[in-house]
Amino acid sequence: MAQPSFPTFWRSNLITALLFFCILCHTAKASGEWVRRYSGPSGDTANAIGVDGRGNVYVTGFSTLDFNKSDYATIKYDANGSQKWVIRYNGFGMNIANAIAVDSCGNVHVTGKSWGYGPNSNYDYATIKYDTNGNQQWVRRYNGPAKYADGARARRHKGGHMCTASS
Repeated sequence: MAQPSFPTFWRSNLITALLFFCILCHTAKASGEWVRRYSGPSGDTANAIGVDGRGNVYVTGFSTLDFNKSDYATIKYDANGSQKWVIRYNGFGMNIANAIAVDSCGNVHVTGKSWGYGPNSNYDYATIKYDTNGNQQWVRRYNGPAKYADGARARRHKGGHMCTASS
C-alpha cells in the first residue's frame, strides 16, 4: 500500500514536532527543555530516536546529498542537548536509516536500507554498530534471496531486541 504524499513543508514540520516531543518525553535526566536541529548538505529526515541510561539522546535518519544519494546520519546529544558527535554512513546511492537501539554498554545499533552494489541491485539491509564515542565497530549487510528491496526495522522489547524486516 502506498503511503500518502505530504508536501515537504508539512512533512519536515511534522518530523520536527515529533522529534521535539520525543526528546522532551524521553530525557528524564535532562536539565531542561531543548531542541536541536541538524543541517546536513541538503535535506535531512529524522526517522528514529533512542535514549540511554544517562539521558544521552541518539537520533538517526538520513541526510540527502543530491537527487539520488543519501547517507545514514546518526547524532548523539548529551542530556543537556550538547552535540557529542555526528556519524554518517556512506554506502552506495541511497541509504536510509529506519531504527536505532542503544544497549546497556552505550553501544549504538542503527539499521535500515542501503542501495546494493552491482548492475541489478536494489536495497539491502545495512546494520551498523558504533561504540559510545561514535567509532564504527562493524557493518553488516544482507541481500535477500530475491535480490529485491530489502530493508530492516527494529523493535525493542523487554529482555532484548527483536528485528523485523522485509525482503
